[in-house]
Amino acid sequence: MAWQPTARVLKKKKIYKLAEELHIKLINFDEGEWVNVPINGAHLKNVSLAQAAIEADKIIYLPNLKTHALARFSIGLKFAVGLSEPFSRRILHDEHLEEKVTEVNLAIKPALIVLDARKCLVTGGPAKGRKKRPGCVLASVDLVALDIEALKILMSFKAKNRLDLPIWELPQIVTAKKLGLGAQSEEDYVVVTG
Repeated sequence: MAWQPTARVLKKKKIYKLAEELHIKLINFDEGEWVNVPINGAHLKNVSLAQAAIEADKIIYLPNLKTHALARFSIGLKFAVGLSEPFSRRILHDEHLEEKVTEVNLAIKPALIVLDARKCLVTGGPAKGRKKRPGCVLASVDLVALDIEALKILMSFKAKNRLDLPIWELPQIVTAKKLGLGAQSEEDYVVVTG
């Protein structure tokens, strides 16, 4: 975000130092090129993504579990927005936000999603809200299956938020199903615990 650029967050969280210690090449998308990718969605015809993300061999999403004041929730499906050019994110908020954030996934597909649900926001979001501690981590190759199981966790807490529909009727999930982005029902995947 303009008021909190990636470089500032990376510095604050000591990611530059960690990457150096681990000999990991760190790429700040804000400092690279952006590529316009046609997606032909119902609400978005194209999306501007970080060239480094498009050229990567594999993309692994590492989202946190949280509600979102405007998009209801911000988990795996909404994570792709973070790969898009910051100015273009404003357009998402004009109308049909939930559908648009889901359509961004037509441009890029993660190889794996690892969700940090040790702590979560059950109200507000994405930056502030009431916190709870589910104390778990979820992983999947299926964006829809992951978000469904994560939503079950969020909805298990009594909280005043916008998760006011059955899970499979939430606009991000409905759109993801229409676009074939993952599971079409809970019969399409198996939850393994332990």
